[in-house]
Amino acid sequence: MVSTSGCLRQRLALPSASARLSAHSHAGNDRRDEMNPLTSREREIALLVCTGLSNKQIARRLDLTEGTVKVHLHNIYVKFAIRNRTMLTLLALNLGVRAPTIESGVSLAA
Repeated sequence: MVSTSGCLRQRLALPSASARLSAHSHAGNDRRDEMNPLTSREREIALLVCTGLSNKQIARRLDLTEGTVKVHLHNIYVKFAIRNRTMLTLLALNLGVRAPTIESGVSLAA
């Protein structure tokens, strides 16, 4: 079973990224809803990136090729106008997104 941890509870100020994301959100929704432009697979990959996993580790956990993970990450970067996984993690922190705790031997694939 995958549980959530408080590792991403901290909030960091990213005004430029947050401003770009505000165009994607609906008034009155929780800030985490700003991740809604992502597909369910992109959200899953984004969360795994935030736990510190490499593309290869993500691919193994989700039974994907490393190239597929890279394509999903590229799409995430384009949607949020960011450049790398560090910016993605900071953005998630800013939005209050909580990443799952990765337990050895546990697959997140459905």
